[in-house]
Amino acid sequence: MELTAVSEDRPPTVSGLVSHLQTVTEREKAGIARELHDELGGLLVAASMDLAWLEREIDAAPKSSRSGEVSRRLGRLKDCLAGAVDIKRKIIEDLRPTLLDNVGLFAALRWLVSTTAARTGLASVIRFSSAEPRFSPDAAIALFRMAQEGIGILLESKWIQSVALELGGLHDRATLSVTGHGDAHSPDDQPRTKSYELASIRHRMAAVAGGVSYAVDPCTVTLSAWVPLENQLPI
Repeated sequence: MELTAVSEDRPPTVSGLVSHLQTVTEREKAGIARELHDELGGLLVAASMDLAWLEREIDAAPKSSRSGEVSRRLGRLKDCLAGAVDIKRKIIEDLRPTLLDNVGLFAALRWLVSTTAARTGLASVIRFSSAEPRFSPDAAIALFRMAQEGIGILLESKWIQSVALELGGLHDRATLSVTGHGDAHSPDDQPRTKSYELASIRHRMAAVAGGVSYAVDPCTVTLSAWVPLENQLPI
């Protein structure tokens, strides 16, 4: 009797599984962002058009027939609709930054730092190389998420007073660094970062053949990530 060998699939490695989950998560976020932009955005545009029509009709009506309560409620509705548009835009940008896809990594990082500074009141500095690299989509989103998660790590340190972000190229790699500056602190005050936060960033960068470094000294916390320039797209 002849026996036929049956090959079994090897179980995925932990690193491969994490990379797969991160890829799936990014794909799902992009899908939700598109749906919000197309479906919810369409509804909000239609509501804005109807509201504009109502305003014109009220303005055209005789002053004697106008109601102060109607005008007040119409103004409140206009404010609510504008707030809904802002919330929709913020959610979409958090899910999948449209600036990253439409304009580039520099613009997306500027938006990230400026919104963080406005929300926290921290001072901020941005330094970019003179020419913007054209990274592959995977490398671009990996670097953006690293900056996003890295800033979150910095904000765990209450003594941080300013945030600096720098992106530049040297030799065969591009390096993105986020640094928090503040007054000197004691060892007990240094950030108690959960290991999985840095592990997540390391897995994300490893997926694009990059790496991560993390350093803390009495006045700064620095998280840096690099990717090989082979991740750049041809011009």
